[in-house]
Parts: sequence; C-alpha cells; structure tokens
Amino acid sequence: MSNSDTNILKLLPQKNTFAKMLNTTVLIFLLYIIEAVFTVFVSVRLAQAFKPCAYLSVLFSFCVLLYIVSYDIDSSSKLTWSIIIMLIPFAGAGFCLYSLYKVKAIEKKRQAARKKESFPQYTGCYVEYFPCGKSLWQTILQEINNAQRYIFLEYFIVEEGDMWGSILSLLSEKAKSGVEVRLLYDGNCELTLLPHDYPERLSKLNIKCKVFSRYHPLFSVKYNFRDHRKIFIADGKIAFTGGINLADVYIDHDYSEGHWKDTAVSVKGKCVDSFVKMFLDMWNYDKPYYNEYSKYIVTHTVYSFCGITAPFGCDPFDGRKSSVNSYLDILHGAKKYVHIMTPFLVPGEGLLNALKQTSNKGVEIIIIMSGVPDNKLMQIISETYYKELMECGVKIYRYTKGVIHAKMFICDDDTSIVGSINLDYRSLYHNYECGVYLHNCACIADIEADFQRTLQVSVLAKENDINGGKTSAKIMGATLRLISPLL
Repeated sequence: MSNSDTNILKLLPQKNTFAKMLNTTVLIFLLYIIEAVFTVFVSVRLAQAFKPCAYLSVLFSFCVLLYIVSYDIDSSSKLTWSIIIMLIPFAGAGFCLYSLYKVKAIEKKRQAARKKESFPQYTGCYVEYFPCGKSLWQTILQEINNAQRYIFLEYFIVEEGDMWGSILSLLSEKAKSGVEVRLLYDGNCELTLLPHDYPERLSKLNIKCKVFSRYHPLFSVKYNFRDHRKIFIADGKIAFTGGINLADVYIDHDYSEGHWKDTAVSVKGKCVDSFVKMFLDMWNYDKPYYNEYSKYIVTHTVYSFCGITAPFGCDPFDGRKSSVNSYLDILHGAKKYVHIMTPFLVPGEGLLNALKQTSNKGVEIIIIMSGVPDNKLMQIISETYYKELMECGVKIYRYTKGVIHAKMFICDDDTSIVGSINLDYRSLYHNYECGVYLHNCACIADIEADFQRTLQVSVLAKENDINGGKTSAKIMGATLRLISPLL
C-alpha cells in the first residue's frame, strides 16, 4: 500500500489549536512554580522568624536524610534527594518525604488492584524486524485493513500529520464497520500536541480513547510516571512494539536534521497474548482488577524453528524493575559482544557498573548514539558518562546521518531486546515500558546487520569531543547529572 492509496484524516483544522494548548501548558507549569516558590518561601520565613523553627528544620532534615539512606531506592536517587535537602533544608526534606509517601501509596493501590502479571517465554512464534519507521507504517496500514475483530493502540506520542492521519482514516472506517478500536495515549500529548477534548472527537468516529495520567493544575508525584510504551495489536494475532510513535518525525516526514533512525518488531503466535494483557491492564488502570483478557485471546499458528520470544512489560510499581533487569541479564551473560542503540546514556549506578565490568572481562561493547541529539539536555548529561566508560574499553559512536531513537541490545548473535526502554533513569525506573526478549530467533541476524550498517555511518567519539571540549558544558553536565533522577 503506497501513501497515495491512503486518505489522511485530521481532526484539528483550527489554526489556533496549538496556541490554546500552549497557553494551557504554560498556565499549568506557572502554577507548579508558584506552588514550589510558596512552599520554599514559607519554610524560609518561618526559620527566620522563629529560631526554634530553624533548629527543628535542621533536625527534621537530618532525620529525613537518615531515612533516605535506608530507603529501597537507587543510590543515584539517594544522592539527588540528599543534595536537594542540603540546599533547601525544610522544604526539600518535606517534599522528599511527601514524594516517597505518595509513591508508596500509589504502589500499594496499584498492587491491590492488579495481580502481578507473569511474562512467559514462548516458542513457535514468528518475529519480523523493521529498521525504520516508514516500513513499519506501511505494514501497520495493511494490518488495519486486514483486522476483523479489534485493534488496540497504546502510544507515548500521537500527533496529527501524515502518519497518524492515514492510520486514523483507516481506523475510522474499521470502527464504522463494527471493528472495536481502542486508543490509549500518554497525558504528555495534551501539553503541546493534542487538545483536551481529543478523546471526545475520536468517540464521534466510534473509536474508544483514554488518556493516561492527565496533567492538572495541582502538582502530584503521579505525573512522574508516564506511559512510554508503543504497542499496536490487531485481532490478537499480531503485535508491534519498538521505539516508533505515531507522528511524522518517525517516518522522516517532519524532520529537518537528517534521518530519524528508529526500529521496531512485529510478533505473531502465542506471544501476542502478553501484549494483549499489557494493553488491557493499562486500559483498566483506573479500575479495580477486572479480567477481560479471555475474550480477546485467540488460537494461534505455531511456527517452526523460531527460537524463544518473550514480550515483557515494565511497571514502576510491581517491584521487579523489569526495565533495568532485562538489560542487566544480557550484560551479565555476554560472552563475545553487546551492541547497543540508544538515544540517551544515563544508566544509573547498576547498569553503569555492569557495562564497565562486562567490558573489563573482554566483551566488546559498542554503543551507537545520536549525532544530532533530539534532547540537548539529556545529551549533555549522557556525555558525562563517556570518559569512565571509554577508560573501560566501551566504544561509543555517534550517528552521522541524524538522530538515533532506537532502543536495542544485541548480544553474541543469539540474543536481543527491542522495545521502548531508553538507557536513562526515567525509562529504567519511572515509566511504564515494554519490549521483546529474543533468543535464537532468525530476525536477530537482521537486527545485527542493521546495527552494522548504522555503525558504518557513525563516528567513534573521543574524549576531547565530550561536551564539545568546553569547560562550561562539562560543569553543566556534572551538575545536571546530580539531579538526573528527577529529569
């Protein structure tokens, strides 16, 4: 199916839609700033007006510091909170305590409402690799045309344009014909990309739509946990995941800085059931545990000689830390090489040590990152890790054709992970993520071949290239690294 064969459907013809969303976004963040400033102001004034308050503030902050040291969080987070408390003693300690309490409350509520899902390993499944957004886009259009029962979509970014417009046009036709269509997207979209009433607009097309964790004027720690997954499911027979969202930049239609390098995989067979469960769990996130899986599970074709396929979801509240552990497992088991594509390199202490230890034992580690960063702040922080990794033998390359947005590990020609998980603190610990673990699957050869093609158009980073060799940028990077768990 070519682009010319597909209609483009847009629901936002108004020229002032973006301006309205921007005004709302600015208002929300202004309110957040006012709330933060007011809290700090009150705590400082109290300390100045009443000396006993100052003493109590120091004692309270010291007690919170002791509590943080013994709390079960990553050491990078402990350091970040300690610095905040030292800089803003009473307000910082209070905010820290409030945040930890709210996170624990959300965790208990989440665990009470949901059974801890298992993600089994499957054999007899077929996996196809997509080295760019355009090829995935055309395949998704074909699968929408073929769908007869239902279509589920869960994405971090949805933006009107050619990609989403063509998909939406087909989805609306399918919905009118009786196919059940559900779309779940993250609340970040409402800050600049989609208006608050977009779900209502979709409902007029018979498309069910939900927004995960919408932003509201009053600050809440729940906004820190985003749905960063990318999942497409058709009839329970095929599922797609990877780094590709539903926006034109992912198919090189709206990007002026070169090529947007992203990847994805599709899976067929029994392993699709895991994606169905992941989607329905997030769809019913705000409800008590309700099992509607069975009516969406189908009988699958069994494919021969296809290795092991294990889709998995990462929930920041299930206690398993699936995002970081999936990558640690590969690093600890590597014998010859580990090849990585990632847009960011802010790995945290556990993964950083694993990368260095794996390289020190003689395993080749090559990381390909963006030559043109799509997030300059994260690029500055990422480069603070280059030197210590290079000293351990890790080779870091920069893609010369544009942006690397892919999230992939390939190991020893027989193991790979492709999914939505970046090598940064937010993806590893805070976000809802997903991926596919592959072992002895035929597509791993395709994934490694694509890595090698990308490596051919990348250049090896050197120590004097870090932060452009500028002292000011290095100082900024070191400072930002201290608070990276909050970014």
